[in-house]
Amino acid sequence: MLLSCGGGDEAIDLYREGMKEFTAGRLPEAENNFLAAADKDRGLLNARLMLSKISYYNGNFSSALSFADSILDEDPDNPAALYWKARSLVMSGEAGGTVVELLVRSLEIDGSNIQAKLLLAMIYEKNSQYREAMKEYLGVIDLEEGIIAARGNLAMLYLRMGLGKKYEQELDRAETIAGASGKGADIIRAFRDEAGRMR
Repeated sequence: MLLSCGGGDEAIDLYREGMKEFTAGRLPEAENNFLAAADKDRGLLNARLMLSKISYYNGNFSSALSFADSILDEDPDNPAALYWKARSLVMSGEAGGTVVELLVRSLEIDGSNIQAKLLLAMIYEKNSQYREAMKEYLGVIDLEEGIIAARGNLAMLYLRMGLGKKYEQELDRAETIAGASGKGADIIRAFRDEAGRMR
């Protein structure tokens, strides 16, 4: 859905062209189109959201935060802007209450955002809030059972909690999924190597 307040077809055309460039991995070209679209129509919030993402991918976290904040100034309940603000804050070194609040708020609005759930789970885990982390990892698996990283992280969490049998079961499930999909064997190896160092 494109939210637009008055830039007309030209702004939307620039946005669509930006999406084509973004999808093709041509971030500078995409950025130029999104900037032009946002200039033509300040109400085209998705253009600013894409600018936040591009800034993030380019490692310019202060710019990513600025674009996310500009969206939240107009739409404080924009779940995508809340998520990208939280993600940018994490990369800027913040992993505390503000990030958790942003992610929780984002998930209250859009509970199906797997990336937000994963990020929240990892933050909870980093802050030794293991039960909360487990709840989020299980929520991800409920939404999409084939996400190997979620299963692997959950397995490692079980190991940290002293639940060795659950660790084995979860990592075995992840390995089965990886084998069936032909993807993720390297991730499973990394989890097993980390577990070996922990034991």
